[in-house]
Amino acid sequence: LDQVALLAEEARDITTRVLTCLAALHERGWVHGAIGPETVVAAREDIQLLPNAVRVAGAGGTPADDMRATGQLL
Repeated sequence: LDQVALLAEEARDITTRVLTCLAALHERGWVHGAIGPETVVAAREDIQLLPNAVRVAGAGGTPADDMRATGQLL
């Protein structure tokens, strides 16, 4: 798919949604482990994190790792 530049407001909205998803995972003791352009899917108003790398926190990843990866994605 083609990648397009986002407006600042769109980037903030997507970031907020990604962080909300991650917070829900982290609260349950899970981490995503692979945040990146290939695992964050944005379609219209829907944001999804592909679950291919979700695992129990501490088993190869931490919430801090997810936060770093989200920052790098931006």
